[in-house]
Amino acid sequence: MADDSFSFEDFKDKLEQQYDFPTKYTFKFIVPVAQVDRFFEEVFPKKMVEEKQSKTGKFSSFTARFSVRSSDEVIEIYKKATVVPGLISL
Repeated sequence: MADDSFSFEDFKDKLEQQYDFPTKYTFKFIVPVAQVDRFFEEVFPKKMVEEKQSKTGKFSSFTARFSVRSSDEVIEIYKKATVVPGLISL
């Protein structure tokens, strides 16, 4: 979501078209290993995610699935994630 052409407003519209809130939503992120601690501080507590290391050991992927009340709640999590350098949102 680091693309300069990305619009949270458009993303919100898509979320509301595709999901009936409240719902379970799956978040996926790829994080450089050097930023994993910051990811846990800024985005999710460690107990809420599944972690997988890349084959090269340079990245970790994280998956979290939990209930959200609205598209705004989903967007807030993605906005928190933008402060982690090198993070890729899927």
